[in-house]
Amino acid sequence: MMMRRIDLALFKWLLLAVGVWALWMCIPVNAHAAAPVTYYVSVNGNDGNDGLGPESTHALRYIQTAANKTNPGDTVYVMNGTYWDNGNPILTITRSGTANAYITYKAYPGHTPVLRVSQGAWHHILVKGASYINIEGFEIYGWSQNLSNTEAQSYENTNTLGNIGKFNTNGISIIKNTDVSPTVYATHINVSKNNVHHTPGQGIGAEEADYITYTGNTVYNNCWFTAWAQSGLNIFHSRNTDSGTGYKNFVSGNLVYGNQTNYKWQGHGVYSDGNGIIIDDNINDQIGGTPYTGKTIVDNNISYSNGGAGINIFSSQNVYVNNNTTYANSQSPNLNYGEIIGNYSNNVYVINNIMYAGGETVSKADDASGNSIPSVYYNYNIFYNGTILKTGTGNLTTDPLFSNLSLRDFHLKSTSPAINSGDNSFTATLDFDGISRPVGGTVDRGAYEYH
Repeated sequence: MMMRRIDLALFKWLLLAVGVWALWMCIPVNAHAAAPVTYYVSVNGNDGNDGLGPESTHALRYIQTAANKTNPGDTVYVMNGTYWDNGNPILTITRSGTANAYITYKAYPGHTPVLRVSQGAWHHILVKGASYINIEGFEIYGWSQNLSNTEAQSYENTNTLGNIGKFNTNGISIIKNTDVSPTVYATHINVSKNNVHHTPGQGIGAEEADYITYTGNTVYNNCWFTAWAQSGLNIFHSRNTDSGTGYKNFVSGNLVYGNQTNYKWQGHGVYSDGNGIIIDDNINDQIGGTPYTGKTIVDNNISYSNGGAGINIFSSQNVYVNNNTTYANSQSPNLNYGEIIGNYSNNVYVINNIMYAGGETVSKADDASGNSIPSVYYNYNIFYNGTILKTGTGNLTTDPLFSNLSLRDFHLKSTSPAINSGDNSFTATLDFDGISRPVGGTVDRGAYEYH
């Protein structure tokens, strides 16, 4: 009798266990994942804290400490103050989010944290082989104003300038991770609303990465000391991480100016780059790689007074350059690139832009033999005050009539020929100010829609 009772009790427990297991298996997989965590970083924090609140008794001290704790879906809020390097990047990101749960690094609401490198780190923020990352709202204030041209020149004279970190520090860099096998490539990186200035090297750049988005950044006065031919915004050697052929890279709504290289490209002995924006060798000819199959959009940007081109599409394909405004680029005495150029490229569409030169080249798209490339299309643009070396259909050669050029206000006057004269087939839905396009039925040319 006792054995039967024990058997019955055991049966009941087994039945309960099976029921609990069955119920657990019916719960969606996502329900098992840990809830997203928000971490806080403050100059008044302490890395011994839990990081789970903005108060100094909770906040962490260093951004890297928070980064090392992150999992998909987490957010790291960085509060006001200046965050310095210790000879390494202030933030190195190697942990990835997922397609439905990005890891986000951003300024705490209402705050503008400042990142500064003074001890020779090569980057302020380095994304190294990570994916599904958002970076938003930082001021990256480089060290160029504290560097010596005399010292830089002495290094250039011995062909070693490019070896010295403090003269080549970049703002935000996105690269592959070769510390692991196989190599891991960065994908799905969104860089938005950052203010990047006075970095000796590039402002914001990605190399051998995929699905890169730069939106709403202000990038100025960078590249002054670098020996590595850098630019304000760049996407270099785009990498196919899948078989997609759609729109994958976006450079939209950025303000880019004053970026210029003043020292020769180490190992080449020539001056190069210092562009506002460059899409560089996505054909991957320079590295013997597979040509990039995705499409890249460069639209609604304002690029002026850079040393190289305002927008440079070099050795690249499947790029759409629409509704940008460029002004007085090619400021370097060593270069004459032009406003928007497409050398060594194919299947590039330059549509609805305003190119107001400072007397230099306006447009150009040549192959290695110096012949104009048929598959780089310049249509429905406004060219002004320079040499037009590449043209097409629907272009105008006239003053675009900016609102106040002396104040670099590139909005359109009510009498501007850019108004209602573009091609609706190639345009973004919003302009630089976030105004819906088109107003009046036909899109305006340039970064601003008149309203």
